[in-house]
Amino acid sequence: MRKYFEAEKLQFCVLYRQFLLRVVDLEALSTQADVIKLLGQFAAILVALSLIYAIEAFVFEGSRMTAAAHLAFCWRMEHFLIATTMLVVGLFALLSWDSTFPDRRDVMVLAPLPVRARTLFFAKVAALGTTLSLPVLVLNVASGLAWPLVLAPSGLFGIFRSLAAYWITMFAAATFLFCSILSVQGVTAQLLPRRYFLRLSAFLQLTTFALFLGVYFLQPAMATPKALTALENQRLLAWLPSYWFLGLFQGLNGSTVPVFLSLERRAWIALAIAVFGAGAALLLAYFRTLRKIVEEPDIVPSTQGVHWSPRFGASLQTAIVLFRFFNLHL
Repeated sequence: MRKYFEAEKLQFCVLYRQFLLRVVDLEALSTQADVIKLLGQFAAILVALSLIYAIEAFVFEGSRMTAAAHLAFCWRMEHFLIATTMLVVGLFALLSWDSTFPDRRDVMVLAPLPVRARTLFFAKVAALGTTLSLPVLVLNVASGLAWPLVLAPSGLFGIFRSLAAYWITMFAAATFLFCSILSVQGVTAQLLPRRYFLRLSAFLQLTTFALFLGVYFLQPAMATPKALTALENQRLLAWLPSYWFLGLFQGLNGSTVPVFLSLERRAWIALAIAVFGAGAALLLAYFRTLRKIVEEPDIVPSTQGVHWSPRFGASLQTAIVLFRFFNLHL
């Protein structure tokens, strides 16, 4: 029994390392690209941003502001940091879109091996957890220590509470967005035949990318007491997740503003739904979709329809003639 658990532990470690190194789809990189180097460059950019945000916290002079202006500035900065963290995690999730769920290569390589499906599942979940944690930690490595000191209530307890509220909120917001992407991707993969899912996958990825950038840059600035309490903004606030987690941070930090109570409740509900959906999608992927990948082809012959190009005999002769024709004109 002990040998069995040791072997399964070794399998888990090997699979975890492989899944973690494949966080970026290798086919999307050039032949000479290095995943470790790419992730290092990505991390360096995020650390630089975090240092810039931290410097802004150190040069911030709240004593020269009125109480209302100071409060509005703090709320805007909290919302900016939350929204930026969600954007970075969303872009990172899109970067690893094609490596999140098992593909035909995983099935062909891992299926013949004596590896249980649950070992694959737990190794992938652990790799995804690491993938989620890295951008959050790197982006907030400096700002996550500087801004909680500015946003904290008075007293030592207030500082520790602000630090805990900040990091809980950042990880909660990142988990919500990451799990939401997994849920959409997993539900689509389950509802559609594999060949149609592969055709739709690129469109979903592009649409999600446009949605993230559009919401980040175009959402109205409402992180002020007047805008958050305005009746005409309540419907819009209900559709903007970054403000939900602003309410979560304020609730964890001890705020008693009524509008934040409803936003905090919405944030916890949305987080629970996203985590449940992502967990169900991963379970179905490793206990049901693996069989579908083997049984259904990725590419099927094209159906009969209107051909835009002329025919030159059989398919092979047509391909050779058209290839030669386009080479002559390039």
